[in-house]
Amino acid sequence: MNNYSVGISLGAAIAAAQSVVQHNALLWVILHAVFGWFYVLWWYL
Repeated sequence: MNNYSVGISLGAAIAAAQSVVQHNALLWVILHAVFGWFYVLWWYL
């Protein structure tokens, strides 16, 4: 695993935790995760 993927995963985890704690927005976290994976699949194809 390279440093970029670790940094992106760590950044996403921190952003998700902050969103849930500050705004109680678990639905937005799930939505962003789905769209994030959609972007990965789109880029791969």
